Amino acid sequence: MPIIWGGLAGLLVTGALINPAMDNPLTVIKVSAVLVLMLNGILLIPCMRRLNSMPAGTRFGDVPGGMRVHLLICLALSQTCWWTAMVVGFINSSDLF
Repeated sequence: MPIIWGGLAGLLVTGALINPAMDNPLTVIKVSAVLVLMLNGILLIPCMRRLNSMPAGTRFGDVPGGMRVHLLICLALSQTCWWTAMVVGFINSSDLF
């Protein structure tokens, strides 16, 4: 978890330091992706607590079905947000648009 929050903090700090143009639609998309990423992380906290309370060596198949679905949705959302923020950041910095 510290690596994830460290990466998110890096996105926020570097995003603030480059003086973002909030009138640019790509910047708004990136900021929105980072916001959704943060909310997704916050919503995963109770799920992570339940996972930590399970015995060591618990397999994904042994996790209750609803929790597995929740984890997979959060995984997909997280990956979408990370890649969106990075790709939009590169496009925005390369002056392609």
